Amino acid sequence: MSSQSASTLGSRIVHCLWPQGNTLSKLFGLGLAIITVALIVFVNQTGEDWREDWPDASAKVEAGDRSKVKPAEMARTSAYWGACAGAGVAVLLLLTRCAWVGESRPATLGRVHSSKRAGEVNGRRRFVVGTFWFLVILAMAVGTVLRMQRMEFSFYNDENHVYTRIIAGQWKGVPGEDGAKFDQPSWGETAFSNNTGNNAFLYSITARAVFDAWRAKNPIADGAVVEWVPRAPVLVFGVLTILVIALAGRALTGPWAGAAAAWILALHPWHLRFSTEARAYGMAMFFIALSIWLLVRCWQTNGWRWWLPYGLTQLLIVYTYPGTVFFVVVVNLVLAGLLGLGMFSQHRPAAGVAFTRLTVSALLAAIPAMMLLVVPVMATRDAMSESAALAQASVDPGWWADSVTSLFVGCPWFNFTPDSRVALAMEYALDQGIWLLLVGLVLSVLAAVAGVVVLFKNAPTRAIAWVLMAGLGSLGLLYFNSASKHLALMVWYAAPMLPVVVLMMGVGVGALAKRLGSGGFAAAAPAFVLLASVTWGILLTRPISVVTSMPKADPRAVVRSARGGDFPDFDKRPITLSLWFDGDNYDPYLTNFPASDEESLSLLDRSVAMAEEQECPLFVYVAQTQKARSSHPKTMERLSMGGEFSRGVYQEGLGSDLFDNYAFEWRPRVYQEASEK
Repeated sequence: MSSQSASTLGSRIVHCLWPQGNTLSKLFGLGLAIITVALIVFVNQTGEDWREDWPDASAKVEAGDRSKVKPAEMARTSAYWGACAGAGVAVLLLLTRCAWVGESRPATLGRVHSSKRAGEVNGRRRFVVGTFWFLVILAMAVGTVLRMQRMEFSFYNDENHVYTRIIAGQWKGVPGEDGAKFDQPSWGETAFSNNTGNNAFLYSITARAVFDAWRAKNPIADGAVVEWVPRAPVLVFGVLTILVIALAGRALTGPWAGAAAAWILALHPWHLRFSTEARAYGMAMFFIALSIWLLVRCWQTNGWRWWLPYGLTQLLIVYTYPGTVFFVVVVNLVLAGLLGLGMFSQHRPAAGVAFTRLTVSALLAAIPAMMLLVVPVMATRDAMSESAALAQASVDPGWWADSVTSLFVGCPWFNFTPDSRVALAMEYALDQGIWLLLVGLVLSVLAAVAGVVVLFKNAPTRAIAWVLMAGLGSLGLLYFNSASKHLALMVWYAAPMLPVVVLMMGVGVGALAKRLGSGGFAAAAPAFVLLASVTWGILLTRPISVVTSMPKADPRAVVRSARGGDFPDFDKRPITLSLWFDGDNYDPYLTNFPASDEESLSLLDRSVAMAEEQECPLFVYVAQTQKARSSHPKTMERLSMGGEFSRGVYQEGLGSDLFDNYAFEWRPRVYQEASEK
């Protein structure tokens, strides 16, 4: 090679590493260099110990000592090798950035919507913008007031498990007895363990951080239950989702679509519930709504400032709730396909830029994903396959009907509790002659269909419509995966798709409002949005009122009836037994019935004798009645028949007797004999 050729090659390399006059490339170079150095330092600092943790943990598993494997052991090795791979990706992007950085103002795929242009033409931009923000802020305020009523409801099921095993801790043994201790989970368990399949990692980490910060300033007794603190992060994300869905609707077809979507989400019974539960569904909805808004802005501008956070959001969606992996995969494959087809159309330059930026954003998001997601995904997979409650389950044939009606009006179609006064189902409403709910369902579906038609009709929004439909279609993959692998499939697994449905409904309502406001009466459009939202709320009065007035299940009320208060401030100390009851955090003194029906009867005999001797009350907490009667038929017969026990407080659950909770109270002999006479 001649000296001139070497000089030319060297200058090209220098230009690629530090191009003159290209500020954007320099910024990317600086950022990627910082990422690379940080990852190399991380690898060097962790070293051999972290690298060998996974093999050591695997050896323990093979030896049958899985219980000795700490949650963070495999995570450390995953983080180590993920950092190594991430450094390689960062270096590759650093060296090739001249080929993909492009211009700061590239060709766009077409302006989806321009509220500025519409406002200037009609001479009322200030009115439109001001009214839009007034409606959105009002929706957020109303939504907050409705949700605050649910913040101190009783924990149940997954909430119980996450609170005790992942966030706050639980008693090992009976408080006050020898050997009993309060066991607080390690941060490794919070961030990586998933033994029961209900640890949503990003939510758990956030809730644990908030709870620990609150507990540091508000000391509480070991084992005390504070419901609102772990729910606070979900509430914040839930209210912010109202804002983000409004921004997405405005960016997509205009301000009235955004305002309508905000109000629908603020009043939606399913969002009322899931944005106030100590679980991840409310956070997953936020990130999905955020990804839609970011995608619309990517389509409008093709700018890096939108593509980069869009890629990161895909990671956050899965990290929040692993069940959304089908949504992320399907949406981005369809998006990549649409951009690939766009390279053969008149939008070829812009589509090529967008495809490149989507790819680079995904690679950048893959760096933290490789470090964070491997072990949580494996833990979730193992929990789903090994748990008897989750694996080898048959998918309910009514899942689709229940999911669709829940997405549109917040309640399932089929009624599993025909005798319940609070059954939250379309069947129950129709049996009771509550036809308003059916009208609400029909109008909701019509609004969503109208929204889809509007999106497909307009060429600039057609691709976004395909992406949204692909997102809903991912529920098919979720269903097929559960049915083929015999995994449990609950209706609420579809809850993260709610922002997609609400956005479609908002676009439909917004299109009609826009037409009404196109005349001389400027206030017609926002007035119609507000009127339609209030009408929709009236049609859904029953599910809204039921959801805001009672929890999914209420084991706390049953414990209070027996104990006279919440742990640790009980007024009285009865003997308490439990069968399929999920409120041990409210009563750590209770004794679970053995798996054997005969042993359970023996335990009941001993407890009755002790209650007679000590002259103290005896309560038996029961939940999941069908399972209790199936597993302990003789015990349930003795509790419910013969007059030895009376049924005390009964708390109905929403949607299924799975969530009913009640207590049987032992009647001393003198009362039994008196009643017989």
